[in-house]
Amino acid sequence: MKKLVGIFIILSLVALVFSSPAIAQSFEEEVYIFQTVDDPAVPYDPEVLERAPFWGNQELFPGPWDAYNPPPNVVPLGASLWAINTRNKDGKLVKQKVRQIGTGTAVAVITNPLFPPFDPSALAPFYFEASMGDLDFTANGKCIVTNNLVTSLGIVLVSCDLEVYPDFSQGIIGGNATSNSVFNLGNPDFQTGSFWTLRLFRQ
Repeated sequence: MKKLVGIFIILSLVALVFSSPAIAQSFEEEVYIFQTVDDPAVPYDPEVLERAPFWGNQELFPGPWDAYNPPPNVVPLGASLWAINTRNKDGKLVKQKVRQIGTGTAVAVITNPLFPPFDPSALAPFYFEASMGDLDFTANGKCIVTNNLVTSLGIVLVSCDLEVYPDFSQGIIGGNATSNSVFNLGNPDFQTGSFWTLRLFRQ
């Protein structure tokens, strides 16, 4: 009998905890798909560079780090953000840069200038702050080379995987940002830029 009473009390407590308003919270998922382009009309913000968690890391690049004159392997990017159009029947991109929706600053550290694909030595720290519409977000993570096409096309293909920082003033409790990126190393037919998927969870 005592055992049954004990089980009943435990089950009652579990039901109470999970039905409590403080625990039973609802979350909203949002997904954004957009394009970023390295844009001379959008100068990078030196203060964003200084906020990068790896800024000044002597193990990554020895010597002084100046946000107005970064070391050669520390690459700042001022970017414009754009809405895109895809085809209904198969999702194929039919129009790039439909309308500008924001701007941002990113900074990357090129850890291996030979850009070997999928090599841990080419895993580049990457930090990104951007504004689009009424949304501001900050993301940090790493990028890796997926295909080195320098010899044939003069470009490097890169994939980035970033954590989106919580921002409780906007109700953002977290998220991630992933990219399919092109780094142009001298081919005028290509522009350094990325197609991004941004997934946010809001409280």
